[in-house]
Amino acid sequence: MAMTLHNGGPAPEHLAMVATPGGGRGTLQGSRTRGDGELDSAGILVRPGATVTFGGSGPQIRFTGMQARKSRIMPLALEFGIAGLIHLDAITQGP
Repeated sequence: MAMTLHNGGPAPEHLAMVATPGGGRGTLQGSRTRGDGELDSAGILVRPGATVTFGGSGPQIRFTGMQARKSRIMPLALEFGIAGLIHLDAITQGP
């Protein structure tokens, strides 16, 4: 999954949790470099004005044990330390 987060607020933000339908959760992995994208005890760090891209060499969200879906749209809930719970629809890649 590739995803880009931008923090337009005045305070550091952390992505703390990603939930999937049926009560599943994604496992967060931080980037290998310190600073934006690193994983600390609060989650994935995104400092004010910073943009973090998930996937590639950046931080990762790993989903395991998910059932196959017929739809290419997967509802997700992202929980942030300050912004709280954000609901979105992710478009997934086909086989």
